[in-house]
Amino acid sequence: MRRANSLLLAYLLSLPMIAADLAPTGILRAAFLRTNPVQGRIDPRTKSVTGPVADLVQELARRLGVPYIIIPAADAREVIDVLNAHTADIGFLAYDAPRAGSISRGPMR
Repeated sequence: MRRANSLLLAYLLSLPMIAADLAPTGILRAAFLRTNPVQGRIDPRTKSVTGPVADLVQELARRLGVPYIIIPAADAREVIDVLNAHTADIGFLAYDAPRAGSISRGPMR
């Protein structure tokens, strides 16, 4: 039990550092393919996003203690572009080896 408490304390103390790395602007910005209904759907009236992407982003932002925005992208290239431009912090795409090489892995700041 003592080890579990130590791990929990370490996790809780690391959350501010994780939030700073994942959401350097203080807002978690997530991009997804707006035309992929498996990732999410956009309500035409309210423009709100629902589905797995929305659920994952909302929960991650809650755990980090930051607000979030979801950026619907037209295609995979746009998701990659906003990630490389650092106007999104995370992006949702199906894995594709050649495409994976085009994503910048440098520091976000």
